[in-house]
Amino acid sequence: MWYNLKDMHQSSSGKISAVVEVPPDSRWFRGHFPGEPILPGVALIGMVYDITRLAQGADRRMQGLRRVRFKQIVLPHDRLDVTISFVGRNRGKSVFQVLSAGELVSSGHMFFESRPDELVNS
Repeated sequence: MWYNLKDMHQSSSGKISAVVEVPPDSRWFRGHFPGEPILPGVALIGMVYDITRLAQGADRRMQGLRRVRFKQIVLPHDRLDVTISFVGRNRGKSVFQVLSAGELVSSGHMFFESRPDELVNS
């Protein structure tokens, strides 16, 4: 992974909490922007997706995003607190937040395709 996953756990209700550190040598900082590196938004979305897949132990495909907001930039060495909660039938929608030093960095909704075992049980 291009980031350091320091801690991750999932509550009995399914809420995922993770602590991530972004090392300064991450490839994402190379082009965005030379001399003043910031983490691109697509990298944050990828991080949320990775953490979701790791916590669920499943290979679910993302179907889409909605209401994604980027409120603050992420710099090398930033520590990020990621929370992901699932809503809806078959946990096909997640609501995520990424914070740095208690301030909102990004938030949004991520949608997933249903797994075959979920379709049978629905």
